[in-house]
Amino acid sequence: MGSQEEKIKVLKLWVSPYANRVLIALEELGVEYDTQEEDMDNKSPDLLEANPIYKTVPTIIHKGKPLPESLIILEYIHDTYSSFSTLVPTDPYEKAIARFWADFIDNKFWIAEYRIIVRQGEAQEIAKKEFIDSLFLLEEAIQKISGGKPYFGGDKFGYLDIVLVPYVFLWHSAEIFGEFRIPLESCPHLSAWIELVSKRESVVKILPSAEASHEWFTRSRKKALSTSN
Repeated sequence: MGSQEEKIKVLKLWVSPYANRVLIALEELGVEYDTQEEDMDNKSPDLLEANPIYKTVPTIIHKGKPLPESLIILEYIHDTYSSFSTLVPTDPYEKAIARFWADFIDNKFWIAEYRIIVRQGEAQEIAKKEFIDSLFLLEEAIQKISGGKPYFGGDKFGYLDIVLVPYVFLWHSAEIFGEFRIPLESCPHLSAWIELVSKRESVVKILPSAEASHEWFTRSRKKALSTSN
């Protein structure tokens, strides 16, 4: 799809849920892309030039123009390639609701999950409670937004599915480090959704294994705890 010059280049980190959601979206749309793996302790000149403010992944370069931040990138991909498929809801209200829950997933749900992974003691216990509370809110949200259909957006795998699914594959680490079990038996809609999306071709292709991710986050946890002490 498109010439070599028009291919999207994705600056990424293999374990980053933010980067992986962008790759899943590109796979879903059948968009050709190239990737460049980044060492976040030794960031490339390409990343520093393309994203000089945050210096984070993912950052894409398309037709010579850079764009950072995964949720912004997802909307850009949708707007650029919407003639091939639809990821983001077209109804203004449904789009606004999707943006609300995407923000919740990133800034409440994932932050709590990440704190379970890199904290200990009281701070970790607080994070576990916030994570479980957020889990139940997501259970209610998927039931309401999907209208009883299999995906967050209804019949089709789309925006909120792509936003959330990379985090699910990191729950393994949260359970190990937090020494608790995520109560999915109390979340039948989320459980059914996880079973469905975990078999999706784009998800299987892009997301790393729980074991490989856990090795990476074990090192990240050690670094975070040594810095906080």
